[in-house]
Amino acid sequence: MEFLLSRNSSTSSSPTPISQLPTIPPAVVIVPVSKPSFISNEFLNDFVFVNYVILSTIICFLGIVFNSINVIIFYRLGFNDTVNISLFSLALSDLGVLLPLLWRSILFNPEFWSKMPFEYITFQYYSGGWPQGCIANISSLIMVYVTLDRCLCIAMPLKVRTIITPRRTIIIIISFVILMVCSLIPLYFTLNFGPIFFENRNKTLIGLILSKKAIFVEDVTFSFYIFLQVFTASSVTIFSTVLVVFLRKQSAWRLKTSNIKDNSTNVRDTKIVKMILFIALLFLSVYIPSSTSVLVMIFDDDFGFIGRYSNLCTLIWALVALLSATNSTVNIFVYLNMSTKYANMFKSTFSWCHVSVKNDE
Repeated sequence: MEFLLSRNSSTSSSPTPISQLPTIPPAVVIVPVSKPSFISNEFLNDFVFVNYVILSTIICFLGIVFNSINVIIFYRLGFNDTVNISLFSLALSDLGVLLPLLWRSILFNPEFWSKMPFEYITFQYYSGGWPQGCIANISSLIMVYVTLDRCLCIAMPLKVRTIITPRRTIIIIISFVILMVCSLIPLYFTLNFGPIFFENRNKTLIGLILSKKAIFVEDVTFSFYIFLQVFTASSVTIFSTVLVVFLRKQSAWRLKTSNIKDNSTNVRDTKIVKMILFIALLFLSVYIPSSTSVLVMIFDDDFGFIGRYSNLCTLIWALVALLSATNSTVNIFVYLNMSTKYANMFKSTFSWCHVSVKNDE
């Protein structure tokens, strides 16, 4: 049976059985589709299958391999530099994003979920969706810290190393992890699973029984995640813009004060600008669509998992999940092409793999 996902609007104090959608948004129930949409249900079902079961599985598998390599390389580079610490942590958090997303992709395979005793949408949402969202927010906070670190290095080159030290960087990143884990723990303490009869499948499965208290906790957690998405996307945009402006001014000043036309320092600065812009664009390519979609869902009832644009909303969130997997996968290529230290260490670690290194740092 074709279906869509809709918000559970029950306000009863008694426990209410619900299912959940395959993204960060709040609790939902499965209901039969009866309203036509300009995106057909057949197309949506096929798209979700291809997006999750095929594309996301492939990208997640590659991303897990690539980020494992990143972890090894940055570990070997050492933790005396704050950037190495931040990028090592970012690789770990990207691994943490990809693992639950891979698990969710497996659960979306009909050959798998049709044999499960659990209601699979609810199960994948709480076993993969919320952990993925939690770790993704850790990645976004680390990204904010990285761009702020680089911005301060340009703005206050003589003072920044007394402000941002390796020890403080480790403490700050651990604080990010503790904050996000603590934000998720109350949600799981309010969950209760039990046997529920699902009419759309004509069978009894283990599903989620959600009380009014659990709905409140989930809404609070969801609101906090919305705030973090908007905050991190805005911060990365601002810090990256400031960094680009500083670097361009610095490069222009060096060209004017140097008699050497072929200024190698200017080449290096230009490369850093391109790297920051590229990383920022990758990050924002996920968080701007995600944040925008959430805000539209809040202010427009038609754009949601019920309503006029329900299929469009589901399709967009499936694309956001694919973008998130891609963003967590491609950083290795950025490092190989824009960091000589990383490329040299990669070549030393994996000597059988040919990597060209440009000595321009």
